[in-house]
Amino acid sequence: MLVLPFDRVIELIDGRLPAVLGGRPLGEMMERVSTMAVLDDRVLLADQIRSAARQFDEEPSEMSADLLEWADSTELLAGPTWYLSAGETTLARLAVALARPFELVLLVEPFAGLDARRRAAASDLLEAVAMEHLVVVSDT
Repeated sequence: MLVLPFDRVIELIDGRLPAVLGGRPLGEMMERVSTMAVLDDRVLLADQIRSAARQFDEEPSEMSADLLEWADSTELLAGPTWYLSAGETTLARLAVALARPFELVLLVEPFAGLDARRRAAASDLLEAVAMEHLVVVSDT
């Protein structure tokens, strides 16, 4: 997992910061990049997770379910996102990002608004994700 200041993440995206993962230039991975999503307040979170994956003709990754389960927040799936707290919104945005197929996930402030328990759960899951994927985290 890379932890970078936000301006370095922009350089990474723009290709100005050379990066290689497993002998492959980062530019080759840009087709399979996921980021924290903007949520549609009118749509159930479960539907947003399914929709994020189906854009790529795939089923949602188990990482979304794992995140919500580890954070003891599976009840968030059943409702629209307009009523979520700041921390719950962060978890929902992470869940949608992790539902998509990706080789690289760019996360800006992925722990914003999370309480200590949920922050630990999200951090543990991202550490596990980083074992198989490139995870770039920026806390501004």
